[in-house]
Amino acid sequence: MAKTNDYHIACEPDVSGKVNRHIWAYFLLFALLLFLTIVGLTIMYRFQVQYQRERKIGDINTQESMNQVALSQAYLSGKKGLFEGKRYVAIDIAMDQLIQDVRRAK
Repeated sequence: MAKTNDYHIACEPDVSGKVNRHIWAYFLLFALLLFLTIVGLTIMYRFQVQYQRERKIGDINTQESMNQVALSQAYLSGKKGLFEGKRYVAIDIAMDQLIQDVRRAK
């Protein structure tokens, strides 16, 4: 004869209520830790992007200032002039010439 299984709807739960509360507490704790980790990484990423941006802008500004100093030195030494096709005169020679012309005019 075949044995029939009696299934009871009101049987014992798999885990007790106390264990179930512990599981939910761990679940919420890990969810909170995950949320804090994501927030921390987002903040760290924003600071890192800002740092990189400042560093690269600083490098660009340094390169631009070096180019400007080199250009001004070229103007002062007479290697380069403001106008193309004109003769370039060093600032020292031009100042000496101006002083001589002023002395002669007196």
